[in-house]
Amino acid sequence: SILFGNTHQRVVGGRGTVTRADSTIELDASVQLLYGDAEVEGEAREVVKRLWLGTVSVDYRPAGQTSPFVFGTFESSLEKQIAERYSVGAGVKRTFVRSERSEASLSLAALDERTVPLPAARGRATRRLTRWSVRVRARHAGGDAGASARD
Repeated sequence: SILFGNTHQRVVGGRGTVTRADSTIELDASVQLLYGDAEVEGEAREVVKRLWLGTVSVDYRPAGQTSPFVFGTFESSLEKQIAERYSVGAGVKRTFVRSERSEASLSLAALDERTVPLPAARGRATRRLTRWSVRVRARHAGGDAGASARD
């Protein structure tokens, strides 16, 4: 490694996602795991990377003009010095334009988050945040996308 000189590093990770969607409900769940350790010039091997991240989201009537949704996340990260972070939220998405080539929507959500630092993160206390989120989204496919052939 350029940064640590003569080191032996190992990193292993994985990711999985499950999605189910129909006209009534869209469910998305994912998990990501990472682990890494390193040995520096004969010293004891130590953990340098550890991440657990899981997310779940549920949209009701995802193809409708108005679609309520809920979501949740769990995270634990050695690099960020987070023992555990939980976040949950709920909101609604309003779609103004939806066609084969274009889509425009506005989402409004409330999020509550609690973060517990690792014991090694001196001076950092458990923190709770509640906040609003607004997202404007627009998409348009240019060119002849979806156009039919002419004689």
